[in-house]
Amino acid sequence: GHYNRSIGYVLCPPFAPEHFKVYRILYNACRYLAVHGITMMRFDYAGTGDSSNEFEKIGVGTWIQNIMDACTYMHQRTDVSKVGLIGCRLSSVWAALAAEKLGHKIHRLVMWDPIFDIHTYLYNQLRANLSEQMIKHGRVVENREKIVARIESGEIVSIGGYGFTREFYLPAVQVNIINNPPELVTDLQVMTSSSQQNTEHTDVLRFLKHYSANSNLNDIITLPKEVNWELSKGYVTFPDQTFATILENL
Repeated sequence: GHYNRSIGYVLCPPFAPEHFKVYRILYNACRYLAVHGITMMRFDYAGTGDSSNEFEKIGVGTWIQNIMDACTYMHQRTDVSKVGLIGCRLSSVWAALAAEKLGHKIHRLVMWDPIFDIHTYLYNQLRANLSEQMIKHGRVVENREKIVARIESGEIVSIGGYGFTREFYLPAVQVNIINNPPELVTDLQVMTSSSQQNTEHTDVLRFLKHYSANSNLNDIITLPKEVNWELSKGYVTFPDQTFATILENL
């Protein structure tokens, strides 16, 4: 039955601006899974949400450590014998790198609509700054290349209310787990909604190829087309088909 309290999952939220948009969905997802017998834990990365510290002082290494600390906390504070990770979007990458460090302490790694091309993803996030320029100046004063150049030179640039720093941006865009796959000893599951772009689907296949010898590897699980991570309004806050599919595969 679903009432197997021996397994718990730590939900690793998507990148800060996206997390804000889907907060209610992820909150409902955890409640749904908890009601169906899976111990769930949510957290905010340092410098985001309700966590302490400033986003401007945080980088990838801190976030990977946050995931590891959350797993330790779950082991210590609950009676679960197995802990898994659910990485949403960009957090799929951080969760994979944390799982590599934690080794056999992680029972399963679930990647929910993973993003592997961090460089393109963060470049797209810079659009928020272009929108801010349009509001402020009525036109785009500087393009994204110039914004990146400012970040690389050490300036803090506001993107959707978050200060992008060189210390965060440069290490993040250099992470590529398709070219440098982590050594995983855990079950691995990728769940993608059919609304994902084809390029992202190709990336998923390229990533999974590294683990083809992993007998616990299921095929890619296709989720219903209910969750759109980038939509800020007019979305379903309780995508029950998606939740049911996730539960079935956990």
